[in-house]
Amino acid sequence: MRPAFGVGRHCPGSDPRTLALLPLVALVLACSLCARSQERADGRSASKDKSSREQSPPAQPIPFSHKKHASTAGIGCDFCHHNPEPGNDMSIPTAGECMTCHSEVAVDKEAIRQLARFAKSNQPIPWVRVYSVPAFVFWSHRTHAEAKIVCAACHGEIAQMDQTTRATSVTTMGGCVACHKRNEVTTGCQSCHENQSSKLMR
Repeated sequence: MRPAFGVGRHCPGSDPRTLALLPLVALVLACSLCARSQERADGRSASKDKSSREQSPPAQPIPFSHKKHASTAGIGCDFCHHNPEPGNDMSIPTAGECMTCHSEVAVDKEAIRQLARFAKSNQPIPWVRVYSVPAFVFWSHRTHAEAKIVCAACHGEIAQMDQTTRATSVTTMGGCVACHKRNEVTTGCQSCHENQSSKLMR
């Protein structure tokens, strides 16, 4: 007669060899779940980055072609965009600065007439922003320029654009981290969020 369960027999789960394997099994399961979770997160991030890159260019108050200025006319980025202290931002030329050239160039075009009206009234051109960095992120154009990061790395082939379009995911966390990894620089939180953290601690 076979002994009743628990009488002269051990529960399979109580075998010391089986028990010794339990932590390993748990670890494998945890790693598998983590990997699946990361794959889903990466998929969502890739989809979000793709959609951000594929946005149509916003309608601007005056038509402006970087291609015509930078590629055809050969005007360098820093001729129009300066990097004032403390170096975080690049400037956008005023209508008056644009008229330095356009008082003689293409003066018969309606867009230039409109530009002249902005300059005469000393009113800023209400350009629609294409890229923006969240307020909780510290970011400096100068730091990246000094590291020899070219404009196209963040703004795409803007010198070939007739309309300024968002061409990269540079203003997303995923875009920043991916670029930092490619260039083998820090991806630590403090590199982008240090200043805001310091303010919160005060």
